[in-house]
Amino acid sequence: MCGPTVTTVSQNNAPKSDEVDSDGGKAPVETLLEPPSIMARYTCASILLGAVAVWGKLTFVPEAEAPGVGSPIHDFRVPLALTVGYLVSLPILRVFAANFLSKNVDVKLLLRESMILYNALQVLLNGWMVYRFIDAVLFRGHPFVGDINTVSTGATYAVWVHYCDKYLEFFDTYFMVLRGKMDQVRQFSCPLYVGVDRTTTHPLHSGIVPSRLSPCLHRMGLVVRNVGLAWW
Repeated sequence: MCGPTVTTVSQNNAPKSDEVDSDGGKAPVETLLEPPSIMARYTCASILLGAVAVWGKLTFVPEAEAPGVGSPIHDFRVPLALTVGYLVSLPILRVFAANFLSKNVDVKLLLRESMILYNALQVLLNGWMVYRFIDAVLFRGHPFVGDINTVSTGATYAVWVHYCDKYLEFFDTYFMVLRGKMDQVRQFSCPLYVGVDRTTTHPLHSGIVPSRLSPCLHRMGLVVRNVGLAWW
C-alpha cells in the first residue's frame, strides 16, 4: 500500500471529542508513514555521491595549481552566486519536503544511508585537514601565526580544501530542511553560512585565534561531531 496509513486507536486510549491539545486544537490522529524502498534510499545516497564527486573534482586539483590570491574563483562573484543559489534553494526544498515528501515517506529513514555516508566522508576529510595543518606547523616550518608568503608547506592547500568544504557543508542544512528541523536551520545553519563563512565578517571570526589554529580547531570539532552523527 502506498502513501501514509492512519493507525486505529483503541477505544480506551482514543481522545474524547472535546479533548484538546496544548495549542487549543483537537488532538492529532497518529499517522504511520510508508517506509521508503531500498531503491529510494540508495538513490538518495547515489545523488549525494554524485554531488561529492563533482565537488572533489573541483577541489582536489594538483597542489601546485590550487587557486591563490587574485584567482577568479576568489572574486566576490563566485561566493555571491553560490550563496544566492543556496538561499533560493532552501524555501523551495522546504515546500517540497512539507507538501510532498514528509506526507508520503519516513524522511529520516529515507536519508539514513545518505547521512551516514555524508558524515563518514566529513570525518575522513576533516581528519585529513587536521593532519595537514599539524604536519605543516610541526614538521614543515610553517609559522604558527600564518602569513601570505609561506605557500610550500601544504597548509595553504589545506586552507583551500577547508574553504571548499564550506560549500559541501550546505548539505548539513539540506538534511535539516528535508527532515523538517527548521528550528536548527534558524539557530545554526543560516547564520553560520551566510553571516560567518560567506561575508566580510569571516575575517573577524577567524581573527579570534591565529589563522592556522582557527581552521584546525574548527576541523577537529567537526571530526568529533561527525563521528558521533555517523555512529548515531
